[in-house]
Amino acid sequence: MRIAILLLLIVSLLVPSSARAADRVVATTLDNGLRVLLLEDPRSPIVSFQVWYRVGSRNEHRGATGIAHFLEHLMFKGTPSHGPKQFARLVEENGGQDNAFTSQDVTSYYVDIAADKLDLIIDLEADRMQNLLLDPKDIASEREVVIEERRTRTEDEPGGFLGEEVSSIAFKAHPYGAPIIGWMEDIRRVTPEEIRAFYKTYYVPNNAIVVAVGAFRTPDVLEKIKKRFGRIPRGKVPPPMLAVEPVQNGERRVTVKKQAELPIVYMAWHVPNQKSDDSVALELLGGLARAKNQIEAAFVYQEDSVHQRASLLARFELIGGYGMKDSFLSKIRALTAADLTRVARTWFPPERKSVGVLLPKP
Repeated sequence: MRIAILLLLIVSLLVPSSARAADRVVATTLDNGLRVLLLEDPRSPIVSFQVWYRVGSRNEHRGATGIAHFLEHLMFKGTPSHGPKQFARLVEENGGQDNAFTSQDVTSYYVDIAADKLDLIIDLEADRMQNLLLDPKDIASEREVVIEERRTRTEDEPGGFLGEEVSSIAFKAHPYGAPIIGWMEDIRRVTPEEIRAFYKTYYVPNNAIVVAVGAFRTPDVLEKIKKRFGRIPRGKVPPPMLAVEPVQNGERRVTVKKQAELPIVYMAWHVPNQKSDDSVALELLGGLARAKNQIEAAFVYQEDSVHQRASLLARFELIGGYGMKDSFLSKIRALTAADLTRVARTWFPPERKSVGVLLPKP
């Protein structure tokens, strides 16, 4: 039997690197509201260029779940300047790698590529921030892709299926209760007009962060970002997500039967986000078998990845400022057994637990 403990954090926090990034990061906000973080790393001739939008599944409404993830797919379908599938083709032809992901809180796009090709990526990302085609034919074809993704990753995967059921009972008011990929009925129903409105609302420079780490000269790259992204008009301030989850008053439980090799049990509690003083202890508890020295070892390995360094700068910027990254390790080292005991007793009471049980069908 597999048992998983789910800590329902507001923003996922990955392990940060040990270097004091705040001493060397050049940070600025353009006139149109775009936040830019640049960090030179000349050790290898590559650059990770990432664009993070402050929008995820939590910004969706009932009956229209999955739009944020659907739009992530459509961001690769082209603009008037760069036709369908041209983004990925150009990146691949120039030896780069590109991908994206959607979470409850953010949608992130990245390209890792040779440093001398960075101009191309700046142009491509700025273009699709403003000029996405969103052709109804592309939407119709990609809808089938998303439907199949949901079927294979959730409906036919016991762990994903149970996790979705637990989230749905753990949240009554907050949109975290809906799956990131969306409910199947919503994926089939959502219209091109709704997707276009979502794009125009949230894909604006004042709702985005651009992060670049790698072998470049900061003044040069900053000037190119200002020239290309700076001419995109500031959008209206996106509507805030105001839902507040009420305190849970008793254990919630769901039992499902599905084809699986073994039973699965998920247990979930609501915990505060990374702005809480207890967040670091919760991070350590969330690993249950992970010790401090394992976390510190991970710091060293991440120093070799410009991609991870860029990603971490963006994540910390989203939760309060990239400079918070440098204090995380010292906070981990300062934790005591008494701290962990106190935090566990505070946030994991049995009456505020949501439990999911999956029993294999005969």
